[in-house]
Amino acid sequence: WLFVAAKRKLADRARRHGAEKRGGGAALVPLDSWSDADPIVCGIYARILGPMDHAIAAETQAKLEAALARLNEEERQIIWLARIEGLPRAEVAQAMGKTEGAARTALSRALARLAKLMDGD
Repeated sequence: WLFVAAKRKLADRARRHGAEKRGGGAALVPLDSWSDADPIVCGIYARILGPMDHAIAAETQAKLEAALARLNEEERQIIWLARIEGLPRAEVAQAMGKTEGAARTALSRALARLAKLMDGD
């Protein structure tokens, strides 16, 4: 979810930057349609992200890694399956050995705990 939020923010910045350079023309191709390894994406990131953005990203990454390390194994696993791998609810539930409802509740609680840890609690 954090990666998706950052990706959307970058896409918005890229559209604004492109529109300004073209005098308000059509938006750039959305970042969602490009491969992560695409050199075009790397070039856009380099143009839009300044030193402060890189510092903020590094700080956020460090906070996220520290917060994830404080979660228990089940919480990390369910977040990984649902948010990083993007598995459907049924597959997450099956992998966790839970019903869909129980998996949904466990994911919600794990994300809430992660958010609390990210805030420094």
